[in-house]
Amino acid sequence: METNEMDFPGQQEGFNAKLLGIESIIEKAMQKNGNLTLNFFLSPVGQHVEKTESAHVWMKKEDGMECQTLGKNAKSESKVSSNQILNVLAECKKKGYIWGKTAYGIAFCVCRDAYSQGENIASFERMLINGGIKINPGTIYSAIYRNNWMKYHITKWESMGVSDRVIILRDEIMSQLDDTLNLKRTA
Repeated sequence: METNEMDFPGQQEGFNAKLLGIESIIEKAMQKNGNLTLNFFLSPVGQHVEKTESAHVWMKKEDGMECQTLGKNAKSESKVSSNQILNVLAECKKKGYIWGKTAYGIAFCVCRDAYSQGENIASFERMLINGGIKINPGTIYSAIYRNNWMKYHITKWESMGVSDRVIILRDEIMSQLDDTLNLKRTA
C-alpha cells in the first residue's frame, strides 16, 4: 500500500489533525514504564508531558485556547462555566476563605488544573471583573510570579510546603465545584 505525506497527522492541516498526532504520541508514552518526559513542538503547538495517568493538551485555536484531556483519568464532563466559578467564589468569600485579591489566583490554578478551564490569566481576570469581583488586571499574574508554587499542578502544593490557608481554599473551591458539577473524586 502506498502512503503519501498527507496520511500522517502532522502533515494534515487544522487543529484536529495536530491534536490527533499529539494524542498518539502521548498514548504511546503513557504505555511505557519508568520515568518519561516528552518535549515536542509543532508550530504553533508546544507541550511538555511527563509520565502521567492523564495529560492536558493546550492548543491555540483561532482567537482562544482549547484544551483536551487524554488518558484513563480524563474527565470530559469536568468543564466548568464562568457562572459556576463566580458562584463558588462568592460562597468562599462569604465563608471567609478568600483573604485578599491574590487569593483569586488559587481559583485560577484550580480551574486550570482540575476543570479544564482553557482561559488564560487575563481572560480569567476579565471573567471575575465582569462577574462583579473587583480585581486589578495583572493581580493573578503577579501572584503567580511571586509564588512559584502556583506554576505547579495543584496536587503538588502540599509537598512544596504551601500554607494551610491555601490548601483549605483550594480544597473548598474544588469541593464546591465538584458538588456543582456532580463529580465524585477518588482519593
